[in-house]
Amino acid sequence: MQESAAVQSYPTMPHGAVYLQAGMVLSAKWRSPMAVGCGLQNLGNSCYLNSALQCLAHIPPLANLCLARVHSSSCKMQQGQCICCHVENLFCRMLQRNAPGADAPLALHRNLHVLNRNFVKGRQEDAHELLRCLVDAMERNLLKQAGNYNPHKPPKQPHTPVNAVFGGILQSQVRCLHCGHASNSWDPFMDLSLELGGCSSVEDALGRFTAVEKLDGDNKYKCDGCKQLVPAHKQITIYDDPNVLVVHLKRFDGIFGAKISREITFHTTLDLEAYMCPSIRTHTSCSGSSSSSCSSCIKNNGVFNGFANSSSSSGGSHWQHSIGAMSKQQQQQQQRQQA
Repeated sequence: MQESAAVQSYPTMPHGAVYLQAGMVLSAKWRSPMAVGCGLQNLGNSCYLNSALQCLAHIPPLANLCLARVHSSSCKMQQGQCICCHVENLFCRMLQRNAPGADAPLALHRNLHVLNRNFVKGRQEDAHELLRCLVDAMERNLLKQAGNYNPHKPPKQPHTPVNAVFGGILQSQVRCLHCGHASNSWDPFMDLSLELGGCSSVEDALGRFTAVEKLDGDNKYKCDGCKQLVPAHKQITIYDDPNVLVVHLKRFDGIFGAKISREITFHTTLDLEAYMCPSIRTHTSCSGSSSSSCSSCIKNNGVFNGFANSSSSSGGSHWQHSIGAMSKQQQQQQQRQQA
């Protein structure tokens, strides 16, 4: 979607409390104190699948929906064919398991070809690609059940629980340096894939992603305002931040294709205000900062490759998952606060 005007706007997505059905509210916090879920069995080079599932299972907004059986209670698809039901059933088993030992994500492993026809059971795949395909498949199932699925013209802002959790909007602005005219375009996103370049932290990578680029010389911009080829500034910023931000850091150099093996640092909280578009930044400075807390990540050999309430990382052929778990003392303290 593109629009050229002095002042432009795009309909915003809901923030804060998002009401889904029957009074269910999308919340960033666990509905009750939750210990770490059980592990997952390796079904043959399936560590990439297990790591992505562990990340998703420990995102409170998504896990709360699964534990409340929000989807399966009204699902109309044939039994065994709904990806959302498979995810919901698995997460309930993982987070409510009382018996020792690991669970097996057999249903999703059997349906890898449904997520992506190029996925092959027994072969190592990319955790980020699996994560994107799984979230997309869940979104498709929900749209089909709502009668709103059109593969040739997807809705701009699907009103589904998946989009309520992961959906955000990027703004791309080109501003003419001759007459000052600005042209804005907006694109929905479910995660951010960032080039690392010389970056050493997640904040550096986001700063690089949202940095102003000058269009000049052979790359001058044809301005819709003054109708001339002119130098201009181009910038991509976050127009509407998602309730759960997923950031994937690309582990290969964009120029030479070499694998990046250095350490990339990140903190448990990421303030997004500096990466929001200026008009939204002004709003958040009045209403409170826009930030994300890291609840889980996928990593390999200590090399971080993603951030969010869900995130992703790699440095080799084996994917591992880690989460910020609540200790028993923290759970007891939270219970006392909620009492």
